Amino acid sequence: MALYFYSISYYAEQLPAEQFIRIYRSYLVAVTKINVLTESHLEVPGQTLPIGRKYQNQVFGQLKVRHLLRSPQA
Repeated sequence: MALYFYSISYYAEQLPAEQFIRIYRSYLVAVTKINVLTESHLEVPGQTLPIGRKYQNQVFGQLKVRHLLRSPQA
């Protein structure tokens, strides 16, 4: 039996972009599993995961929630 190891970038390219999102260097998340979203992390069942600064614009853009996370201006 042969085992193959691919980079997370490989899997990110293979999975449907509308169903999976890369949130950190080592995390891909199924969009339907996201329960809580903040500017710095998200929660999926049983886990709190960080959102990397490099990926924030992509995450919020894909989920179209950027305007919901902004702090109200005084």
